Amino acid sequence: MKRPPLPRVPRWARLDDPSRRRTRVGAFAVIALVAGLAIGTSFRVDPGPLAGQRFDEQVAPLLSEVDAWWSAGRDGHPPLVAVLGALRSGAGAPTLSHLDAALDAHDTLLVRIVGVDLPTEARGAQRQAVVAVTLSRDAIEVLARATLVQPGAARTELIAEVTRLRIRSEQIMSSTTATVEELSGSRRRLSSLPALPGFLELRP
Repeated sequence: MKRPPLPRVPRWARLDDPSRRRTRVGAFAVIALVAGLAIGTSFRVDPGPLAGQRFDEQVAPLLSEVDAWWSAGRDGHPPLVAVLGALRSGAGAPTLSHLDAALDAHDTLLVRIVGVDLPTEARGAQRQAVVAVTLSRDAIEVLARATLVQPGAARTELIAEVTRLRIRSEQIMSSTTATVEELSGSRRRLSSLPALPGFLELRP
């Protein structure tokens, strides 16, 4: 049985035309490249939400431990706010073992936070977390120093500084939370951190 003749392709559309082959192949390659880029862009996954989720899973619980040391206490040690309150009221100097334990816990938390391998998108929030925990640790060091000072103006100044450092640490933690939320697409208003209370305001 005889095959039907193939349709004739005009010379200008033939890829095997030596005079036009390079031009046609180049044009088709450009079209394929543009189409591939468009398809790849449309299917690209936003890495922000995944980075935020990783932060929430691996770093946020460590920041919660810092809050626990101040507000609830840990491992049989009283909350640091209670220690600070007792010192402020003149009820007596707290046991330094409580503060030593809190310092050791903060050192451990810092090592763990720094050691978490997060996506690049979450590294900024991770650095903020390090600053927040460091400020909290600084507050405990000043608190320990205040316990060694006799009641008077010097101790009052140290107690005020503890409070200021702790407040700044909490502000940085709030800023860290906002940074993580923005990884998931929410947009928070950017502003400077609130001013800390003055030393005179914090006098007992």
